Amino acid sequence: MLLMLGLVFVFIILAMVFMGIWTYKDASSRGLNATLWTLVVILIPNLIGLLLYFLVGRNSVSGRCENCNATISKSSSYCNKCGEKVNIINPIKDTYSKKYLICFVASIILSILCFVGLIVFAIMGSTSDNFLGGFSLLKVETNIGDHWNVSCYKTNEIEYKTIEIKSGSPKYLFVKGNCESGSLSLIIEQGDKIETIDLTNSSDYKKIDLSKFNEGKIELKLDATGATSSEFKSYWE
Repeated sequence: MLLMLGLVFVFIILAMVFMGIWTYKDASSRGLNATLWTLVVILIPNLIGLLLYFLVGRNSVSGRCENCNATISKSSSYCNKCGEKVNIINPIKDTYSKKYLICFVASIILSILCFVGLIVFAIMGSTSDNFLGGFSLLKVETNIGDHWNVSCYKTNEIEYKTIEIKSGSPKYLFVKGNCESGSLSLIIEQGDKIETIDLTNSSDYKKIDLSKFNEGKIELKLDATGATSSEFKSYWE
């Protein structure tokens, strides 16, 4: 996984390098400020800089003067270098820089493929007890008021929640859970008092009497071992 993650970053960096080289050469061939436009393309994220270059920079120059070969804009009637009237605007040939543009596109495609491979590897990887140790994939957790719910596509870690008993309330904890494979259990701890509830295949809520615990905080530990498609729901009152 680390190798594929590293390849993603390598190809992204290569894409930026090729994009910078192409921009510099293309801007230079058109008589533009190559350094400025290269910085714009590289530093402005999400390809917005490249879009600006195409819409503003590259579009401001359309060809070369037929007399002196200087770069001119499409709206020019006279060449700003030789001063001659422009009848025909020769197109700018940029075949020399296409290889960098091709390398840029190839690097982007390879980075996307590596990223997709990374996701596939994470999803389809080992389902043993050590699967992605200490990691949850596609976890959704809601923790609102007296409700605590957790669902994961694949997980092999412990989730924690603390509740507090004051004046005998809450009196009961209701929990249920299930998973397609692996195991799922809830551990309730307060000092030396420990209670474990198996939730691997619990279709109905289990009612837990909290009167056996003292006033104060108790810790809930949702322990998943190589669990896939796990779902846990709880509330207290």
